[in-house]
Amino acid sequence: MTKINHLKSLAMAAAMALALFLLAWVSVQPAQAAFPGLNGKIAFQSNRNGPQEIYATSPGGTPERITTSTGSSDPAYSPDGTKVAFVGGGALGQDIFVMNADGTGRKQLTNTGAADRQPAWSPDGKKIAFVANSVGIDGQTDDEIWTINADGTGRKQLTNNTDLDEQPAWSPLGTRIAFVSTRTGDTNRNIYVMNADGSNQTDITQDGPYDQNTVYQGHDDHPAWSPDGLTIAYTHTFAPNASGVQNIWTMTATGGSKVNLQNNLNTSGSQPAWSPDGSMIAYVGATDTNRDIYTMNANGTNQRTVEAGGNPANDINPDWQPITLRIGDAKVKEANTSARFVVSLSGASQQSVTVDYATADGSAKAPGDYAAKSGTITFAPNETSKTVSVAIKNDRKKEPNETFFVNLSNASTTISDAIGKGTIVDND
Repeated sequence: MTKINHLKSLAMAAAMALALFLLAWVSVQPAQAAFPGLNGKIAFQSNRNGPQEIYATSPGGTPERITTSTGSSDPAYSPDGTKVAFVGGGALGQDIFVMNADGTGRKQLTNTGAADRQPAWSPDGKKIAFVANSVGIDGQTDDEIWTINADGTGRKQLTNNTDLDEQPAWSPLGTRIAFVSTRTGDTNRNIYVMNADGSNQTDITQDGPYDQNTVYQGHDDHPAWSPDGLTIAYTHTFAPNASGVQNIWTMTATGGSKVNLQNNLNTSGSQPAWSPDGSMIAYVGATDTNRDIYTMNANGTNQRTVEAGGNPANDINPDWQPITLRIGDAKVKEANTSARFVVSLSGASQQSVTVDYATADGSAKAPGDYAAKSGTITFAPNETSKTVSVAIKNDRKKEPNETFFVNLSNASTTISDAIGKGTIVDND
């Protein structure tokens, strides 16, 4: 019995050693958030051209580089899909930046020298959660969760303890943030959930799943909320047959009903990112030579690589762009002319998109000031812009400027701005 117990101890030690080796890689990767909409491009981080840069691709397409600065990483799409928060090299070290989804308009948000990283947008687009080094309650420098406003102001610390807290992921309602912490001890990393103000920090993976030895729980990383907020996908590193393996798991938002979507003992899956429509999960698949971005159905079936032909590089940190609808405003002089409202998608959809529209009175009234109008707009695949023209009536009254509205409804994707304001400038 002594010999058997000794062999079991050696096997357990090997499992833990390998899992800790994997931890050295996964611990620096950000969590992801999912925001409802149609499925757009997948952004990811890659060293395929030497330094780390951010790329974006449609599933099965050719990736395009959207950053041109060495060391860009941790991409995170904004809720409307028009911007990407990411980590770049600032004057003092790693900092949070924001750019347009096509890579233009780069703007630095932080500049403290605190190794700011792992940005995650709030669902209203007003705040960004991130990780930064700070002096904890033990007087030591630790990784903690912070938030800032989307313009870089209002930096606020949410966690403060003696251990590492990282990988924040905002719930779709914006009321809670999931994150990863080592506060339960060196043998495992657990997923916690807290209120958006940092209160009520609760461990939701403390009870397993365990490996066959019922001793080593493993590491839980990369929490990612489903768009409906009911499910959290995550990476679980477990130790079957004394070999540490990463697989994608799911659980309820309170930590129940844990399910392994992969059950794969030969290759690893990590860093899940939900598609905006909730039907798929993008993730990192690791082989002996490199890491690639894969997708699978939300139930774990139909696992396939995103990039046709693959690439001999390490592609990590996927995030899925939500495609949303918005309508702009219009301003015209009072005359026998038309007010033109631009209805646009935040990105090119591979599916047709429909949305209803209808005018509504403000201080301007139909039919005297404008011609009431309603209908349905259809975007063909890859179309991103349509125009609604509303006829304006001319009169000879001297009057103040007047307004009316064009409202969007019943869309086949999420509407980020549903109200277009029309202003009629008096010409008398």
